[in-house]
Amino acid sequence: ILDLTPDTTAEDTTQGWTLKRIHLSDCLTVNARHLTFLDQKDSIDAEIQDLTIGLDGTWEDMSGEGEINLTAEQVSCRLKGEEYANGLPVRITLPVQMDGSEHITIRQAQVAVSEVEMMLDGTLGTPDYATYTMDLQVQTNEWKISNVWHLLPASLQSIWPKQVDADGHIR
Repeated sequence: ILDLTPDTTAEDTTQGWTLKRIHLSDCLTVNARHLTFLDQKDSIDAEIQDLTIGLDGTWEDMSGEGEINLTAEQVSCRLKGEEYANGLPVRITLPVQMDGSEHITIRQAQVAVSEVEMMLDGTLGTPDYATYTMDLQVQTNEWKISNVWHLLPASLQSIWPKQVDADGHIR
């Protein structure tokens, strides 16, 4: 006979615990030789080779700060059959401050795709968990058009009239 009636005579002595502080410094690194992402529904095909991700940070009392560093030797991506990247090196340094789980502040994040470099500052968040907000400022170095033209998808390159030959710098 199995009696499933709870024993109410024993006192509940279990206690929950709260994570007060966690600090990661040069201790979390992910390396991958080859990653593939395929989304057949949205026709996305992406491939990353020689990826390294490092994380440093501190989380304390529902807020934190840290830095994510990502490098990939080759990133390739096709969207709906169109090539957006083919074997491009990517480097991202992303310092962040987190206010709970709904607000992230980015300060002087550095993003480099091939020779194109950008710096990002701003905020991302979801204050009500239904609406996403993003306020980012982007600063770039000077880009020579002939050096970055190959980064545009073929459909955008084809818009440029063939009889126009131009070069210059974008800032």
